[in-house]
Amino acid sequence: FYLPRIFVNLAMVPEGATNTAERDRLLLMANKLFRFMTPLGVLAVLSGLVLWLGLGIGNGQGWVHAKSLLVLGLIGSPAVTALRNLIAESIDIRMSGIAGTTRSPSYCLSRS
Repeated sequence: FYLPRIFVNLAMVPEGATNTAERDRLLLMANKLFRFMTPLGVLAVLSGLVLWLGLGIGNGQGWVHAKSLLVLGLIGSPAVTALRNLIAESIDIRMSGIAGTTRSPSYCLSRS
């Protein structure tokens, strides 16, 4: 839950020449955390799939389907945000973001 906190702090940094050091520091922190957590997330999803599909743990039980739907939602949310930002950029529309910024923090992270 630390990455969203970094995003909120990043969105609260006013744009301007005087705040580039703070913005760069927050972007660096977000990039490092994202690069560290992505392989762990992939490993967790693959382990869950092996347990469910390979070993049959939870077959026929509703909680596995509910958990799978939750995991798909958690994985799909950043993907939808990235797609929305890509579409907005391609048609040159400025999206409204957090705390009056014009781009979402995930957009800033993907562009650094």
